[in-house]
Amino acid sequence: MSSSMIISVVSPLIILIIYSIYEIKSQKFLLKIKKFYKFSLYTASIFLFIQLLTYLVFQLIGLLSCRQVGKNQYILINMNYMCYTQTHNFCSKVLVLRFLLLWVVVLPTILFIKIYISKQKHTLNRAVTNLKYGFLYQEYQEQAYYREFIKIIQKMAIVLILNFYSQYIIIKGILVYIVILFYEVFATKMKTYKIDQLNQIDIYSTKICPFTLYSIFEGKEQIKIVKSESSAKRKNKIIDIKMNQNGLILVKSNT
Repeated sequence: MSSSMIISVVSPLIILIIYSIYEIKSQKFLLKIKKFYKFSLYTASIFLFIQLLTYLVFQLIGLLSCRQVGKNQYILINMNYMCYTQTHNFCSKVLVLRFLLLWVVVLPTILFIKIYISKQKHTLNRAVTNLKYGFLYQEYQEQAYYREFIKIIQKMAIVLILNFYSQYIIIKGILVYIVILFYEVFATKMKTYKIDQLNQIDIYSTKICPFTLYSIFEGKEQIKIVKSESSAKRKNKIIDIKMNQNGLILVKSNT
């Protein structure tokens, strides 16, 4: 594992420890509370998990993925090292796969089971449950409390596709589109948000993704075509292509 990867894995724990110390001191000396309430630590932990999950998994999968260059294969996120060496195999089996299992399977499963049990025993609107896990479901309909976990599955599927099919642009685009299409069907049917306007934004933002994907593929093809032209024309056309792509991405973000 690279030093940046180790920092990425360890930094959430360091942040959480620092925040825990701050909360303990704040409740004891500023708020004068004798008993320590851990609810804010639940929210902080879940927030860090949701925010860092995609990046960490992308980095970890990148360590497992290889890129073909000539006759050799190199690690996708660090082309200075070759794949399938003794060191790479050891790190992949002992470190990377275990961290992946922790972040992708163990932690989401524990969270889901905790919320599911709380829902079955009491209700998700119970104060204690809200304070612990409300960050994950408060803006959704009660029957769609698992929506954030569907988003996690979607993100993980896209990360896997982007890494393992990094050199196959068309296949990668088709598979990403299929994943987005499945989510669009889910979002249209379930209407997970409590506020209907947010449901519409969610559906519209999903619908615009195919146009963004198409613009990227079209842009790559156009860039190949202009490579044979003069330098000035080439730069102007590439700028136009990039502006078109960014325009579609901007439309998606505004919806």
